This record gives sequence, structure tokens and C-alpha cells, in this order.
Amino acid sequence: MTNKFNARVTTIILRGQTPELNDTMEFVGVTREFIEFLAGSCRLVLRKLFESKREPDGEYSLHYETKITTEGGEAINKLPPVTQIGMTRAQVHSFLRLAMIELAEANDLRYGEFSECRSDD
Repeated sequence: MTNKFNARVTTIILRGQTPELNDTMEFVGVTREFIEFLAGSCRLVLRKLFESKREPDGEYSLHYETKITTEGGEAINKLPPVTQIGMTRAQVHSFLRLAMIELAEANDLRYGEFSECRSDD
């Protein structure tokens, strides 16, 4: 059983047909604990996304995908990609803010909280 994993989270935001954001984060050599946190985080963000009502005049769409592999490249968990259409600018902003909060928590889990890493020099 492998102890280290890689995870790739891709977010694409379009305004109409025009890309406004194309972001891929890759976490390399992370622990099972980190992967479990990331999976829960992705579920939270997606649940919030689906709770928001699609708007008839929403001109944004969002595509979100998470892939997890062993360090050797074997896919062990690929959550299905999700596309949400009919989003407003405010909904996109809300999604991105929540995603950034979750990213900060992932970084804390992997590297320690900022206050632990800060030098008083």
C-alpha cells in the first residue's frame, strides 16, 4: 500500500465562451490524511456550489475536477468532473472565496499554521 499520493485540482471559469480563469493546482507527495482532507474539502465546495440557484441571466460557467494518483501514476480516485452553468458574477466570487479558504486550510495541514512558520527575526 502506497503512503504518498499526488492530487490535481482544476478549475476553469468561463464568461460566455471566454475563459476568465484556468487554474490547476498539483499537490505532490502528500499523505493519505491530506488526500482525505482534500476530498472532503472538494465535496464541501461542490455542495455549496450546487446549493446556489442557477440564474437565467447568469453568464458564467464553472468546470471543476479533482484527480488523485499514487506517486507511481496509478489513478486511485477520480471524482467525476463537475460543470455548473448559469452562474452570476457574485456566485463565482463566492465560490472562489470558499475555495481559497479551503486551500489555506490544506496548506496549514501540509506545512503547519502560519504562526508556527513565522520567524520573529
